[in-house]
Amino acid sequence: GEIIGAIETLEDITERKKAEDNLRYYLQEITRAQEEERKRIARELHDDAAQVLGSISRQLDNFIRKKQGFAPNEVLFLKDLQVQLNRGLQSMHRFCQALRPSLLDDLGLIPALRSLAKGLQESDGIATDLKVLGGERRFSPEVESLLFRIVQEALNNIGRHAQASEAQVVMEFAEDRIKVSISDNGRGFELSGRVDDLPRSGKLGLAGIQERARLLGGTIEVKSTLGKGTALIVEVPT
Repeated sequence: GEIIGAIETLEDITERKKAEDNLRYYLQEITRAQEEERKRIARELHDDAAQVLGSISRQLDNFIRKKQGFAPNEVLFLKDLQVQLNRGLQSMHRFCQALRPSLLDDLGLIPALRSLAKGLQESDGIATDLKVLGGERRFSPEVESLLFRIVQEALNNIGRHAQASEAQVVMEFAEDRIKVSISDNGRGFELSGRVDDLPRSGKLGLAGIQERARLLGGTIEVKSTLGKGTALIVEVPT
């Protein structure tokens, strides 16, 4: 009886592990497909819509400079129109970079993260520092994409919710793992329950980070104190 029970327990564990492996595989495939679709949309926006807007802006600039006889209010209207057009073009460039930054494909994870940090400082006025420890190295496109999305979501959360003046990203390369720490000096929040309870508590951004860390076989730790900021630590085996 004990032997049969042990065999059944072992079979249950094996089946559960197989189901978990299958789920991880499907999630990885979905993530890969999402990244490819993001890349395609970003490329089409850049090569088509952004080029058209840029051309219109240049034509409008030439029109304003060459044409004579405009009333002052007409000149102001055309210049205001050009300003709005250029703002739209800049927004589209930012959107393309958020969808799929060319730096990630061309130069790798660290340059893409530097661009993220610079973007947070420019858009939200949050002084953001990127520190790299250990021997920097490249990973597969899938791993780099997931790590990039983890940091991107964390910095987006800081910009939207933290009311911080400073943020820091630390990438620590070890022989068998990589550790990513994202922290801020913002308002913080009360942690209730386990990390697994994040979706039910409305912390969907953190829940998304947790899922990406799991796809990489990693772990996530969240530390936060009201009035003293938040720290997010993700460790991933390599």
